[in-house]
Amino acid sequence: MARKKVSPLLTFGLIGITALVLGAGGIYFSQFAGGGTGHDAQMLDAAAYVENANSLNGNVYRLDATIQNSLASDWGSGRFVSVKLNDASNTKVAVFVPATLAQINLQKGQRYQIVVAVVDHGLLKAKSLEKN
Repeated sequence: MARKKVSPLLTFGLIGITALVLGAGGIYFSQFAGGGTGHDAQMLDAAAYVENANSLNGNVYRLDATIQNSLASDWGSGRFVSVKLNDASNTKVAVFVPATLAQINLQKGQRYQIVVAVVDHGLLKAKSLEKN
């Protein structure tokens, strides 16, 4: 049985369309489906957070903060630390650092860029920490 010859134009067209679809899917996933780092998130508005933290539930923010104290820790779930925001407000807030970030050695006085998600009743949960 004889095989039909496939046009090179058709082959390159299919490869191009496939690459385009995969590229668009990758961009969508990294930007909208949780694959992003959060470093492009806006800074937390301290006044709005103090006024009504619950209204910010589900949002992701960035903090430029200095570690103040370790408040509590549980090896299985994580630890709470107090941080002072390095902005005009100098507000102190508590941040929950989950056990998945336990490899980071937080010490009093260290300055970090912290990406946080506002979860359950206004709790700030760290998604990533990067030392300044």
